[in-house]
Amino acid sequence: MSFKTTKFINFHNNTDLSVTIESWVDGSNEFQTKNINPGEKLVINSSVGEWHLTNYNLKNCKTTWNIGKFRSDPCASGNYSWMEYDDEFQCEYSKIPENISGLITLTQK
Repeated sequence: MSFKTTKFINFHNNTDLSVTIESWVDGSNEFQTKNINPGEKLVINSSVGEWHLTNYNLKNCKTTWNIGKFRSDPCASGNYSWMEYDDEFQCEYSKIPENISGLITLTQK
């Protein structure tokens, strides 16, 4: 049984925080990181179709906080994201009809 991995997804940081996205990229043997500013929208890639979200200054701390992770394809139970702070953040997947990849929107509650 083979699974198709969608390696690209549209991402919208609909928060007032800068977040960092970490992912594996083809030809790399370490996480690649990208800082996403508040309100920014862009296409991101991952060779495994999964991204990790972190924030350096979450809650005014001086350490990196793991916000959660999301995928371009749903898991067996249909979920696209898993948030460490699900009382504060939400990652929602939307299908984009004119595009083969979807849209993940990160929002603050």
